[in-house]
Amino acid sequence: MLNDFKNNANFEGGIIIQTPLTMKPPKLILTLLIIIMLAACKKDSAISSVTGQLKNLTGLDGCGWVIYLDKTNADGYSKLEPGNLNDFTVTKTDGQKVELTYNATNSASVCMVGQVVDLTMIQDK
Repeated sequence: MLNDFKNNANFEGGIIIQTPLTMKPPKLILTLLIIIMLAACKKDSAISSVTGQLKNLTGLDGCGWVIYLDKTNADGYSKLEPGNLNDFTVTKTDGQKVELTYNATNSASVCMVGQVVDLTMIQDK
């Protein structure tokens, strides 16, 4: 039986080492699937906390409260259009400094001044 292992796998000092080339097809397929699934896993999409200022753009057609970011985000936007700002208790004053986290959405807006987002957290700064 040991000779069977020697023929089908690398045998070093009493330890049987299987490499992808010596694995049986089901093990090879399972190993490859696991590698693909791990490589395809997305990192947590939660964005680290960012800061900005609330601006009331209600006077513009289709606009409401917009957040002007202190720094342009990774997607190249400097303004955010939060779709769920009313879900949070935050001081809605023009120029109010805020700290927030959010998730980008694929939604379009009538206002079209920034990236449409869903806030996960917002607080006065």
